[in-house]
Amino acid sequence: MDEKRRDIRIPEENTIILNVLPEGEEAGVKEVFELPSLDISAGGLRVVAKDSFPADREVNLEFVLKNSQRVIKGRGRIRWAAQSADENQFEVGIEFIKLKPEDLAALLDHIYNRPVF
Repeated sequence: MDEKRRDIRIPEENTIILNVLPEGEEAGVKEVFELPSLDISAGGLRVVAKDSFPADREVNLEFVLKNSQRVIKGRGRIRWAAQSADENQFEVGIEFIKLKPEDLAALLDHIYNRPVF
C-alpha cells in the first residue's frame, strides 16, 4: 500500500465512540460502536473492530484525549478497512472531515506538543 499520510501519527489507545450514519443520512437506526484506537493524527485515526466497515461511510465520532482529558467530537469518513494480523479483527482508517476549530487546536497541541523520550 502506498503511503498517503500527510500528518504525523502517534500510537495511542483511546476509546472511540463511533456512530455509523445510514447511507444518505436517511432516517433509520444508527449503529453505535465503542472501539479502541491504535493511532491518531490531525487528519484522522485508526481503530480496531471485529467487523469491517464500508469505505466512504460517514460517522460521528467522540473520544477523550489522554493528556488533557478534552472531549473531541466531530464527523469522519471511513477511508479503508483491512483484516489485521489477528484474522478475527479489522483495522479501520477514519479521516476527520469536520471538527470544531477549538477541537482541532486541542488535537494539534496533543500531537505536536507531546514530550519526546
